[in-house]
Amino acid sequence: MKRVAIMLTASLRSSPAGTYTPALVDLVERLSSGYALTVFTVTPPSGESNSYSCGGADVRVVPVRYDASIFRRAYHLTRAFRMEHGQKPFDLVHGFWAIPGGLAAVSSGLFTGIPSIVTLQGGEAASLPSIGYGNMSRASTRALTLWICRHSNSVTGLTRFQAEAMAFHGLKRQLRIIPYGAPESFYCGPRTGLPGVPLQLLHVADLNRVKDQGTLLRAVRIIIQKRDARLTIVGRDLLDGRIARLAAELGIGDKVRFLGYVHHSQLPALYFSADILLHTSLYEAQGVVVSEACAAGCVVCGSRVGLVADLEGTGAVAVPPEDPQALADAVIMLMNDPERWRTLRSAAASWATQHSAAWTAAEFSKMYEEILNF
Repeated sequence: MKRVAIMLTASLRSSPAGTYTPALVDLVERLSSGYALTVFTVTPPSGESNSYSCGGADVRVVPVRYDASIFRRAYHLTRAFRMEHGQKPFDLVHGFWAIPGGLAAVSSGLFTGIPSIVTLQGGEAASLPSIGYGNMSRASTRALTLWICRHSNSVTGLTRFQAEAMAFHGLKRQLRIIPYGAPESFYCGPRTGLPGVPLQLLHVADLNRVKDQGTLLRAVRIIIQKRDARLTIVGRDLLDGRIARLAAELGIGDKVRFLGYVHHSQLPALYFSADILLHTSLYEAQGVVVSEACAAGCVVCGSRVGLVADLEGTGAVAVPPEDPQALADAVIMLMNDPERWRTLRSAAASWATQHSAAWTAAEFSKMYEEILNF
């Protein structure tokens, strides 16, 4: 069995306080059935330092904090990799997020002569200097991100939207697009009914400046003026109650339910009971919640970023970011057009069926085999 090293800075253990990424956990578990996987990660916010298993993969927690500098984290990840590689060589190294996981993977590959892969899945192509977000916001991280992409054997992305943004910022090579699909628990049978009363709206994202819940609430206020509706918000509050206060100021506090952190296993029921997922991010590389909503039969309306942009016109309704009026108008128009509603839901379900979590793992496995057999 071929040995593959994975570099990342997310925890693969569920924790409300950590940087838990369910899609990565699912991917690692599936890939570990066909490869001898060792995952190198950093000490998460919880302070966890013990190694553990994720499916059939061994997870090594490297003794460097999640919030240490980019180069410090990359150095310690690379050092841990080289120590293990010296005892039992790896065949391939795969970094998630360009910085520092991709930097560690590319450096490890160059040091040892084995091929490296980098998966871009965060803010690599983003440039939002007003809120200090995105690798392309600063010349230093832009140059480093492009260097990492140029020196890896293969670079994967999540959406065409992300690939086009990377090309705009100077990346000359083509990305291999592999979005994250939803696991089996998110798929439901055909939903033929139309939205009821009140209209059930859902938003799944941590409360932060990138996700722009201010636009979300302003759009919902406009929608409520024309149709009875309720909004459920799922996600950790990283803005110290600012969004809840805004809901009260807008006069819709009694129409909005804040659930806070919800374990991933409990999300399918929320999607199944919702009519529309509203997604108002200023930027997304993908937006895994969009995949989940499509699988669950929940129609998606949101900002023209990530997977919403890719599915625009077929499996999702897209509007410009930071435009609550446009988002509200899109929802109202959809409510007045039952045939379009059914068409969108059907197309989204078809896309989700073709791009499941099992498909995602199979695509990465196929890429591994291509590189290892080159």
